[in-house]
Amino acid sequence: MTKISMKILFTANDSAKLMLISALFLLSTSCQQQVNFGGKKKQEKNLDSITHFIVQSRQLDVSKGESLSFLDKALQLARTIKSDTARKLKLSEIRLEYRKLNELEAYRNVNDEIRNLAFDLNDSLEIANTYSNRGYYFLKKEQVDSAYNNYYLAQRMYVRLDSLYKAGKALVTMGIIQKNAEDYMGGEASSVKAIEYLESSDDLKSLTSAYTNLGLISIELGRYDKALEYHEMALDGRKKLDDRPLEVSSLNNIGFAYFNAEQYDKAIDYYEQGLAYDSIFYKRTVTYARLQDNLAFAKFRSGDLNELPQLFLKPLKIRDSIGDNLGAVTSHIHLAEYYKSVDSSELAREQALIALSKAKPIKYHKGILDALNVLSESADETEALASTRAYIHLSDSLQQAQRRFQEQFARIRFETDQIEIENTEVNRRNKQLFIGLLSLLAVFLLVYIIIQQKLNKKELQFRESQQTANEEIYNLMLAQQLKLEEGKQLEKRRLSEELHDGVLGRLFGTRLSLDSLNTKNDKESVGTRLKYLEELKSIETEIRQISHGLNSDIFAKDVIFTEVIEQLIEIQNNLDTINPSKYQFINDYIIHWEEMPNNVKVHLYRIVQEALQNIHKHANAKNGIVSFIKEENDILLRIEDDGAGMLVNKVKKGIGLKNIKSRVKQMKGILKVDSEKGKGTIITVKINYQ
Repeated sequence: MTKISMKILFTANDSAKLMLISALFLLSTSCQQQVNFGGKKKQEKNLDSITHFIVQSRQLDVSKGESLSFLDKALQLARTIKSDTARKLKLSEIRLEYRKLNELEAYRNVNDEIRNLAFDLNDSLEIANTYSNRGYYFLKKEQVDSAYNNYYLAQRMYVRLDSLYKAGKALVTMGIIQKNAEDYMGGEASSVKAIEYLESSDDLKSLTSAYTNLGLISIELGRYDKALEYHEMALDGRKKLDDRPLEVSSLNNIGFAYFNAEQYDKAIDYYEQGLAYDSIFYKRTVTYARLQDNLAFAKFRSGDLNELPQLFLKPLKIRDSIGDNLGAVTSHIHLAEYYKSVDSSELAREQALIALSKAKPIKYHKGILDALNVLSESADETEALASTRAYIHLSDSLQQAQRRFQEQFARIRFETDQIEIENTEVNRRNKQLFIGLLSLLAVFLLVYIIIQQKLNKKELQFRESQQTANEEIYNLMLAQQLKLEEGKQLEKRRLSEELHDGVLGRLFGTRLSLDSLNTKNDKESVGTRLKYLEELKSIETEIRQISHGLNSDIFAKDVIFTEVIEQLIEIQNNLDTINPSKYQFINDYIIHWEEMPNNVKVHLYRIVQEALQNIHKHANAKNGIVSFIKEENDILLRIEDDGAGMLVNKVKKGIGLKNIKSRVKQMKGILKVDSEKGKGTIITVKINYQ
């Protein structure tokens, strides 16, 4: 064949191979696409079901319990979504619904699930969101220190991620928390920073909340001009939002600033503006009652007592009807101050006691202090003294708690900053350490590979030598057994020859002699002759059968291996002549040992030998069974004893068991050891052989 023709043949073969590979690839891709398509269809169905359950939970005609049931079903399905990203998105929707229903524990649990997913996905923005949500949870639980800590961590992450709008929202809440804890300087700093982040955003609602918080802080600090400036800015923003209830709230805040500045006429004007808004009574009943009470109190402070106390009683009635206990406390205190001013000490005391009884269960500390203050001035001497002491004690406790909160807020900020500085330094050192470790690892890996190659080479050499030794041992056993069999066959042949040539020859001669009697024809001779002839034929046939049987191969080829095992068991049974063991051997007749490779037989022999030795040394067993069983394409070696048993986990490092494991591994088999203290041991070896 020429070079050109060889080249053409080679190209044709390559083309055929390429076509075959392409076809197989297309078939595999098609099957994979079908599987993916099926899985995708199921996922899409689950996603649709989740959306359906979420929508159902929002329906107005379902109870809260039914809404929660729908959300629980959605949550169970969401957890089955394989895609972490898709699962996170659906869990986020469910989290929001739990928040709307005020189911705080379910809300927190789902938020924690999302947080774990966010860490797995390395989604820093979502991690920051989960911190913010944890802050909301702790705030609702009135754990203000934990709430502040989580909001602080969230806003720091938002700033690093350049999500200034979300950082601003977190800072607004932090500022409100600080203001409520009377950390006015810290609250002011947080609110100012929030405004800086929110000014470039479209979130006027959060921005006006920051201005409102600054205005309230300024009132507490006595900076009434600044307070009015901030509240006016908040009002302008809320007018742009076209949110009437929020506008009314700002009008109330402006009136409150004028009230604290003792400009009561202006305060009354703003309260009345708020009350003039359409439908404020129905949309924000709480705000409406607050405006009414503030208006009455401003008129009282201005000296206008004409419509009092009716102006106080109207908002009190509203607050009682809607369960506004905090507002009701304020109304009762205002009434108490009014009655005290008109020298109705008993009525003032009565209103102060009511305020105190309503303020204590809800832990409204300002209301408690104001009520105690009125009691200290309107009650009898004993009660007034007790009220004064209670006022001083509570006031001191609150001041200490406020200082603790302020210190805690400062410590959270300081420690977080320190941690960031330390993390930066640690990251730098870790980077250097990582490079150094990587270099060391590379060197170590190189040395390990070299050593491992040498060890592998030695192990291979050892296995080869072990295999050779095993073959030699087995061949010696075979040679010994063959000599025994050869002796047996010679002895059988000798007996066969003696029977055939000796006994059979003599019987044949006798038959011939008897045959000569045929010349006699008398009745008696004929009968005798026939009788002996039949008897001789019977003996001849029997001897011939015996001869042939002795000359045939009585022992099959597989008897050799099984006899070796039998001998091994017999030795085991006779080791202790005083208390001999009783071990049985069972061999499945359908196993063709003559077809089994010699090395496998050696391994099986050695495993039985090792196991019997271990039983003799450690188990003190009296009875046992060694069996070979055929199961389809597998052969099972089972060695069972009724000895002392063992704790398998504590003897895994024994030399005997190691040797057995090594041999099973070389046969690519499976080893199982079942044992309990006092209940014997069962060793099972399973090998595949066809």
